[in-house]
Amino acid sequence: MYTRSHLLVSVAVGVGLLATPLVGGVSAPTVVAVAAVAGTAIDLDHFLIARARTGSWRALRRGLARPRRLVLDQSELFDDGDVGVLHRLLSHVLLGGATVAILSVTAPTVALVVAVAVYAHVLADLVHDVSTVEQVVTATGEE
Repeated sequence: MYTRSHLLVSVAVGVGLLATPLVGGVSAPTVVAVAAVAGTAIDLDHFLIARARTGSWRALRRGLARPRRLVLDQSELFDDGDVGVLHRLLSHVLLGGATVAILSVTAPTVALVVAVAVYAHVLADLVHDVSTVEQVVTATGEE
């Protein structure tokens, strides 16, 4: 999924959390902002994964050369195989889990918001990836 889609999911998560007693003591704008940032910024790991897999900062240079690509046209940032589905999901889980663990000591409510936003992000990625794989399987007739 692209950033704009993850942003929408993350904002919805933040708004949804406002309807629960779990985020008491934190202002509504803060909850929504933290969810939005956590649910979209987790994708910055794609640049680290691409660097580790290719040995090049090419994808990051492409994004910095035309920052619009970072949000509006990410298909132009990475070449096929630069990131990889499993590497991306593993990285999201590891980074998200570490972030939540660290925040849980100092800011438990913020940790909860980050946890739910990253969970929603990974779930959205999985739904998208399953749909994509099913389309490929249907098109090729292979399983």
